[in-house]
Amino acid sequence: MADDDWDTSTYEEAPADPYNKSSFAGQANTSAGGSATEQPAKQQDQLEEISAPLEALSVEAEEPAAAPGEIQTPAAAAEALEAEKQESSMPPKAELSVENFEREAALSQSEAPPAPVSASSPSTAKSPSAASPGRRTMGAAPADAPEFLREAHHGTAFTEQLSEDGLKFFNDLCEKPFADQAVAFLNAYWAEVGPQAEFIFTVAYDVLRKADMHAKGVNYVHLYEEGNDLDFNIGLYFYEKLCKFVLDDDAGAKWRDDPQWAASMPTMMTAIKRKIELREKVDVNFDGRVSFLEYLLYQYREHANPADFVQRAMKHDGEEEHPEIVKAREALAEVNKAIQAYEAEKHRLTELSKQPGVKGLGGKHQLAILDASPLAEQLNKSLITAEAAVRIAVRKFGNGKVPVSSGSGEAAPSVKPTQGSMWWLQRDLEEKKKHYGRRAK
Repeated sequence: MADDDWDTSTYEEAPADPYNKSSFAGQANTSAGGSATEQPAKQQDQLEEISAPLEALSVEAEEPAAAPGEIQTPAAAAEALEAEKQESSMPPKAELSVENFEREAALSQSEAPPAPVSASSPSTAKSPSAASPGRRTMGAAPADAPEFLREAHHGTAFTEQLSEDGLKFFNDLCEKPFADQAVAFLNAYWAEVGPQAEFIFTVAYDVLRKADMHAKGVNYVHLYEEGNDLDFNIGLYFYEKLCKFVLDDDAGAKWRDDPQWAASMPTMMTAIKRKIELREKVDVNFDGRVSFLEYLLYQYREHANPADFVQRAMKHDGEEEHPEIVKAREALAEVNKAIQAYEAEKHRLTELSKQPGVKGLGGKHQLAILDASPLAEQLNKSLITAEAAVRIAVRKFGNGKVPVSSGSGEAAPSVKPTQGSMWWLQRDLEEKKKHYGRRAK
């Protein structure tokens, strides 16, 4: 058959039909009956029924997909496309990282003017509240920024440095009982701090012992063994009780209202500031504890500092105490033993008297005659012996009178280094006689 015999009209190029709608429509017509004699209306309905989903697929392929869960109209799609074009024209954002954040913080700090800090107020320089209001506190700080953390210590306190031997001497002294620490301090600074000795003994020493008893869970004097230092938490408790008694209670009015004791008045602080003060200024040897000696050096820092104290005290470190002073101190130690025995028996009889029946009556009777018991007689005898020993020691080595402060800051040449010891022995004996002497009963 020649080429001209082919009917090429059936092969004319049809318009693009990517979904082959005509083919699907033809198949639908065939499946619906395929007969040319079918009604045209019925064929048209079938064609529209099949073509509708195909047209929807075509539209969905041409339009951008909407976000899940929402129907995106053509107008919304156009707005989204415009926004995407605008974002693509903007410069890329800097990557959010720790390095970029610190770089930005450091730049803002270098641009902001530093807050003025007074050299005479170190506490202000170390306080975050002293910084400029617009200043950031995060990121890399400039070189001239104030230091908020405590620097490493190397044996310094109150800007005074202790030698290795001096620090050892100081630590050994801080391991002794509270009373021995107070005596060593008064011996070194009797001319300057002697006028405050009564406050030290009557108030500070008493509150310190009670704080130590509280820390050890001891409620009775006869069960208490005097300690040598307190941890920081009990140190806060000690200062809290001291400030409350001296500055608030009616019993402390005679101390706070008399200008004579102004040097001994504590400063009221918050717990946070007090703990910083304990760590930075009171704790001389940086062992995390507070001794009575450290409290005294801090309270009377107008006259005393650790280096000067060690220098004064070590001058007589190699000297042995005179036998008369040793005898007086040992006599008072015997009084303490007699007091503990007396108080222990008194506590036992007090608890016994609370019982019902015959046992309770017997306890009350024994408690009533306790003052005439052998324990009371032994206590009185030890008091008489100690009084005689103290009198002899005072007559030979110091009269124990409180000196008048010259205000010069230097010890008077006539003051002996045992004046504090003599005063403490007499005052301790006087206190014991007031509570346990025969007249007190």
